[in-house]
Amino acid sequence: MEIVREIQSWIYPAVDSFLLIFCLVRIRNHGGKFFATGFGVLLTTSLMWRFANIFDLHSKYDGIYELLGHINFFAYIIFAGLFVAGIIQISGLTSIQKEKTMQGDSGKMSLTQILFSFTGRIGRGTFWAIWLSMLAASFIVGLLIGAISSSSGEEAGLVLYFLYLIPAIWIGLAMQVKRWHDRDKSGWMVLINFIPIIGIIWALVELGFLQGTIGPNQYGNDPLPSIEKAGEEVAP
Repeated sequence: MEIVREIQSWIYPAVDSFLLIFCLVRIRNHGGKFFATGFGVLLTTSLMWRFANIFDLHSKYDGIYELLGHINFFAYIIFAGLFVAGIIQISGLTSIQKEKTMQGDSGKMSLTQILFSFTGRIGRGTFWAIWLSMLAASFIVGLLIGAISSSSGEEAGLVLYFLYLIPAIWIGLAMQVKRWHDRDKSGWMVLINFIPIIGIIWALVELGFLQGTIGPNQYGNDPLPSIEKAGEEVAP
């Protein structure tokens, strides 16, 4: 059991490290520098907590955990700010403004359709922009829930939690369905998320990293101009 707890204590630093490297390698010029800095901040605070426990600093220095708690709070605020900055940069570079409606080439998919509709297709850039935006929003809402629960009671915090949770689940499902459509697969593939561990990894790889169908498919038009897809194919 001691080994299991030790492994679990390193999960957060490992995840933060992976996401930091991913942002620098895969999306460095698309807001990735902001995201990587944010994960770097979280990684630093995670390691501070780990070292405090390893060297038993709480018994040597009074109030060390309280100090780390304050550092952790401000780290999440900085992290949220960096995510917002990254999203602002990504919004001007991703394919969100290039997405088309499935009815024809003349129209463009509105932000409302991208977020709430279960029809049509979206590309990987839009998928990551929405996912990262929701992640940033979750951290901000989490901070608000904590503050409201402390000042107004847990009931008020639960109300805010469910007000955020319901649209977040809807947007998450709509986003995944349209990405499965881009892969020329049924939107019911979202059910793969219920397969423990394997399902989530499968969905992440296929939706987040694999290219969609080139040209129109049974679910709508290609969300990216053909010239961009051609560029993706020949890129080293």
